[in-house]
Amino acid sequence: MGYYTRHQLTIVSGDDNKTDYEQEISNSTNYDNCFSSEIKWYDHEKDMKGFSLLHPGVLFLLDGEGEESGDVWKQYFKDGKQFYTKAKMVFEEFEESKLK
Repeated sequence: MGYYTRHQLTIVSGDDNKTDYEQEISNSTNYDNCFSSEIKWYDHEKDMKGFSLLHPGVLFLLDGEGEESGDVWKQYFKDGKQFYTKAKMVFEEFEESKLK
């Protein structure tokens, strides 16, 4: 079976304005395009860490949205290192004065 996730790549800083990073990443994986549709990219963390080593100084942001409700996350990659953060859903506190 598997788990589908939609990925979006953003270059936060260090872009050389020459490299098609999405195409290079896709070429280095087993996917035609990692960013055009939902895919089962199980090794995205390992692949992105390795790719970021090939482009020192570039800060990559990989946004992910999984097929389950609320599965939204961001991962930053730079020089072979990674930072992961998951979205937090927060509800506004109830205030009786807001009842209509």
